[in-house]
Amino acid sequence: METIEILALVFAVLIVVKMLVNLINPKWSMKNATKVMKNENLAIAAYVLFAVVTGFIVIKALGIVNTLAAVVFGASLIGLSLVTDAKTMISLKKAVLKDKKKIILTLIVWAALALWALFALYFKYIGM
Repeated sequence: METIEILALVFAVLIVVKMLVNLINPKWSMKNATKVMKNENLAIAAYVLFAVVTGFIVIKALGIVNTLAAVVFGASLIGLSLVTDAKTMISLKKAVLKDKKKIILTLIVWAALALWALFALYFKYIGM
């Protein structure tokens, strides 16, 4: 089994487990989510580590252009789940915009990925 297939398998199992836990015992799930998010710096470090490891695996297997295409799909699914509580999302957006320092790392990563994909497409279709 290839690394990307192992990653997909682990993620699929985690999705099923999370859905079952949320259906069976949502209070326990919320209690644990609250514990994890209380230590913001630890949560950020964990997400950065997870993004770096999974990003390396996925980009190595698919390339940057295919990875970003898959991200569009994933972002659409996340958006679909978040739009059901639009008022909360608007409040969150307002809070984030008040303190842009909190999202600078995310903005840098998105900009780097976008530029990487643009350069890859440019050199594939236009460049030398």
